[in-house]
Amino acid sequence: MMRDIYSKAAAVQVWIGQEIDINSLVFPALPALNESSKREELGEDPDVWVPIAKIFYGSYWDRLWVQQELVFAKDIVVHCYGDTIPGFPLGAFQ
Repeated sequence: MMRDIYSKAAAVQVWIGQEIDINSLVFPALPALNESSKREELGEDPDVWVPIAKIFYGSYWDRLWVQQELVFAKDIVVHCYGDTIPGFPLGAFQ
């Protein structure tokens, strides 16, 4: 049943209780990532991406239905307090 719900939704809204620094220089680079992005495209300094990596520290991502959201959704929007991040580039980063 969840597959039908997620695949028919226009967008899946993900709410994460994680505060992020949206002013970090890495956030403008995030939308350019996709499933065919290579590790080399992340640049020389992996620490630059730490503000985004912190989003994945929570147990939220361990839940089965979250994985279903990511697989079946047509579009994903991630909300971290007052900030919004496009979900598919975030998934490509992950």
